[in-house]
Amino acid sequence: MIALQPPAAAQPEFGEEVSPGGDLRTQNGKFDTSDYGHFIENPFLPALDNPLSTFSVDVDTASYSILRRFINGGSLPPKDAVRIEEMINYFTYDYPPPKADEPFSINVDIASCPWEKTHRLVRIGLKGREIPDPVVKKDVAQQIDGTPVTIAKDVKIQVEFNPALVGSYRLIGYEKRRLRKEDFNNDKVDADEIGAGHMVTALYEVVPVDGAASPSVPPVDPLKYSVPPENARSNSSEMLTVKLRYKKPESDKSELLERAVVDDGKQFANASADFKFAAAVAEFGMLLRDSEFKGSGTMGAVLQWAQEGKSADTNGYRAGFLELVRKAEALKRG
Repeated sequence: MIALQPPAAAQPEFGEEVSPGGDLRTQNGKFDTSDYGHFIENPFLPALDNPLSTFSVDVDTASYSILRRFINGGSLPPKDAVRIEEMINYFTYDYPPPKADEPFSINVDIASCPWEKTHRLVRIGLKGREIPDPVVKKDVAQQIDGTPVTIAKDVKIQVEFNPALVGSYRLIGYEKRRLRKEDFNNDKVDADEIGAGHMVTALYEVVPVDGAASPSVPPVDPLKYSVPPENARSNSSEMLTVKLRYKKPESDKSELLERAVVDDGKQFANASADFKFAAAVAEFGMLLRDSEFKGSGTMGAVLQWAQEGKSADTNGYRAGFLELVRKAEALKRG
């Protein structure tokens, strides 16, 4: 018997509230990312008016496998099959393990954005706690189907940007996993779970206050009645704070982890291999989508950044990515 899937719900315009169980979810409250339904890429948002960015974690990697099948078959993938967060999360990164009493480590690094030199690129990485093999083998589900043991459920991320330092920002990908800011502290709102040892990576492109204005954030006339921006901004040197809310598998009450981050001004040339590789994957996705946010990036630049970020590549996945980019470049040339 074939189960019929409900039609994909329409994607809300950006700036609209996303209701739990509404536009981005199926009737059971789970995120639906199984179709190629059209979606609008996240725009740049002014930090003064929108300091909070909230989304559910993503451990799905299907988009990378889909676009690889298209490219290896001799054609470029449909634009809406390209989901950049799933591409980035197809690969593993060298994040340190969490502290003994925490289920995750929160890792943040910042460098100049390679496709827009006046912007900053922020990488946020979570690493789930590993569970020793003897413990895993006792888990019946693990023995039956190899499903990783869940270490946390309803995992949500909320990033608060400091408008004293951040003019605007853009979450790269995760369009279908956005949440309202109020959903972060609402334990009735579901999100995805994370298994033992899983990693989650997200990228933000940030326009500094003194940087060039983003084309998707047009200037507005000065306001007559609001608090002047210079009085509303913090004097903190922190660029942002990452908050992570999760529930233990057996609990219905969430717990909170957070980390404040200062931008040390690092240049992309001095970034880690993992950072360069994640940036290469993101730009590749934007080029495949012909995104308005692709900046000055090219397939040649993607190859260079990915080669610099190839590192040890013990499983050969990064070498496979390089080959995929070369094939896509040839297909684009026709």
